[in-house]
Amino acid sequence: MPKIKHYCYLAIARSALYFVYILRVVNHAFRRLPQNRKSIVFYLENESMYRQDDGMGRYVYLLVNRFSRAGYNVYFYKNITSFDAYLRLGKYGRFLLDEPRLKFISKIPNSLSIGETLMAFDQYDKLLFSYKWKKLMFVNICKPTSCQIGELVWIPYFFHPIANWKKMSKKINHLRKNKHKLRILFAGNSAAKGYSVKKLRDWYNKITRHEAIMALMELKDVVKNVIDSAAFCKAMDKGNYVNECRLLRTNIATKLDMKDYWKIISKSDFFLALPGTDYPMCHNIMESMSLGTIPIMDYSDWFFPALEHGKNAIIYEDEKDLQNKIREVLSFDIQTIEKMRHNVIAYNDQYLSNRSFIENVERVKDKVMTLMLLPRLVCTAKENEEGRQLIEKINKKIKGRLASDNNTTLEKKNV
Repeated sequence: MPKIKHYCYLAIARSALYFVYILRVVNHAFRRLPQNRKSIVFYLENESMYRQDDGMGRYVYLLVNRFSRAGYNVYFYKNITSFDAYLRLGKYGRFLLDEPRLKFISKIPNSLSIGETLMAFDQYDKLLFSYKWKKLMFVNICKPTSCQIGELVWIPYFFHPIANWKKMSKKINHLRKNKHKLRILFAGNSAAKGYSVKKLRDWYNKITRHEAIMALMELKDVVKNVIDSAAFCKAMDKGNYVNECRLLRTNIATKLDMKDYWKIISKSDFFLALPGTDYPMCHNIMESMSLGTIPIMDYSDWFFPALEHGKNAIIYEDEKDLQNKIREVLSFDIQTIEKMRHNVIAYNDQYLSNRSFIENVERVKDKVMTLMLLPRLVCTAKENEEGRQLIEKINKKIKGRLASDNNTTLEKKNV
């Protein structure tokens, strides 16, 4: 009987998803992108970036969304005319169909001005490389850092996909004005199963999120768990200022919706930006810094330029140092906190905002460049070898194409 119920649930869920697919695809088919806009074509074929069972499945949507938000017409070179192809986009990849400035294509439109269009790719395609694009941009997401061509532009890490989809960035300026009610906050999952991955220590020499939480719980006089999220949010609205640390661990407390999550972060002076699952960087530090909430973290070198202790972050090294830094933060005066908050906002707007990223991309004068996420990423020997072979192939094809372009230019000059 339980198996029958399970299969019935799956059948109903698939039917509902198919109905949503039909609505999205029909709506998408009638979409017409505005004329005379900057344009970019994306060709992203790495299947791991469409997975649903880990964080990788969010990156395609989040990267493409950066250009869409900046006013670009986005053409996504992928055929999604079948339901199975739609499913392979993954949970967050399907958000792409909701982007008003994005169009899925299976061939390059005749109306597209190739010479004025950017082309972003992660694999070689003979047809696409035959066109003379304005710029070629190799997308390095979770590949070895040696996989780069031309000038390098760092992709700042992203907000959570749901935050992007709900356009939370439009509320940032308003949320920054909120009155602060708490000194230190952590909000997020801390379950040992997902947040005690051994390679954080072995590869990156960082303590895991679960280890950090256990160390914090030893400070019983100033660190307390939140059990009732609704009551906590109410206290953050109407209660007095609390000079302590609160851990809203969603694996043991009632969960928050995205709006409440951002709201309580904006009302906290400091945010415990504890590591993610497989590597230190996590969306929570990007969200907190955008709101002017000062991060407490241990991976400052994953930022470019690196965050600085006492200026725009509080940086700890291990469990004992984390405990010491918590007590230090609880002793700060208001002037120190306000100065750090000002520095965090200035850093965010200059280096992490979507505007600054797009400006960096458009500033590059070379025909070829690399967009890279997580430049401190450590890869396996197999991943390094696969990356070497891929970049060698792409480099060869690009050099041949650029040489052909130069010869054509010289021929025209001679004529």
